[in-house]
Amino acid sequence: MGIVNKNNIAILMGGQSNEHDISIKSGKAVFENLNSSKYCRRSVIITSDNRVKLLPPEIRPDDRILQKTETKTFIAAFDELEKWNIDAAVLALHGKGGEDGIIQGFLETLKIPYTHSGVLSSAISMHKIITRQIYKCNNVKIPAGIVLQKSDDLEQLIQNAEFGFPMIVKPPQLGSSFGIKIVENIEQLENSLKELWNIDKQILVEKYINGNEFTCVVINKKFGEKAEPMPVTEIAPVNSTFFDYEAKYTVGAAEEITPARIDDSLTKKIQNIAVKCHEILLCEGVSRTDFILSNEGDLFVLETNTIPGMTETSFVPQVARAVGMSFGELLDIMINYAMEKFVRAIPCG
Repeated sequence: MGIVNKNNIAILMGGQSNEHDISIKSGKAVFENLNSSKYCRRSVIITSDNRVKLLPPEIRPDDRILQKTETKTFIAAFDELEKWNIDAAVLALHGKGGEDGIIQGFLETLKIPYTHSGVLSSAISMHKIITRQIYKCNNVKIPAGIVLQKSDDLEQLIQNAEFGFPMIVKPPQLGSSFGIKIVENIEQLENSLKELWNIDKQILVEKYINGNEFTCVVINKKFGEKAEPMPVTEIAPVNSTFFDYEAKYTVGAAEEITPARIDDSLTKKIQNIAVKCHEILLCEGVSRTDFILSNEGDLFVLETNTIPGMTETSFVPQVARAVGMSFGELLDIMINYAMEKFVRAIPCG
């Protein structure tokens, strides 16, 4: 507990993944929306070379300050945070090292409460191939797909696949739609794979579904109570074929309509499946599940995100506002849940 009974809250942002800059934007937005009358805020920026810039309490993480701040080792930075009596960490990290269970395990070792999902949930939800298996086992409908390895006979696998071109190529462990491409023929597929083999030893290839995209945020408001779905958002990219990186993080690149322009029956179906995905993947705090409704009327789950973005164009703050909840109130819920979860997890005696 900090001064004047304020909770000391560290905001973790940055990281080594290719989502570093997005994470910084999320972290800055979290800093600005945390209630400074309740919390003493401190920015923790993980650099691309895996060091830490630890700002003094209540110093805004603007670009000028970040450029001037020297880096520390992880151990030195978190030793200082422990001496500061940190009460909880808000995770604004995305991608490898931030959303895959690594930082979650580190924080648990230090006994620091943190927002969002735990180690296991983060690890399995980050890996699209593993989550597909979990979805299948729990009767969650997903697009047809195959997993490719570099040693595979590509032409033979494509011939034997239960779907044809166009296909969508996905690196299994990248977020924010990085590396995702639509391919129309074997030559485009081969060219895409050449780029992606440097990223991962397995590549996911799915049937391209033509249709309308939706997303649904799910939130745990109180520890021990069932997770609740937020309103469904309809996504309509303006210039791109699907909700790619540019559409996600460029203002005006996609029309996002909350609540979605769909009937109550479909709304309830999407919300129920989103809660189911949140539960079967052991998510906690806040998650977001993405869907596509095909032109034939079939609803498919695309993926579940355990640390959804918190930038100005992100869905979580938007849907909170749609139900009359400010960004700050949403952060209150997330922090309270994280701290209560940590207290409940401490063994007695």
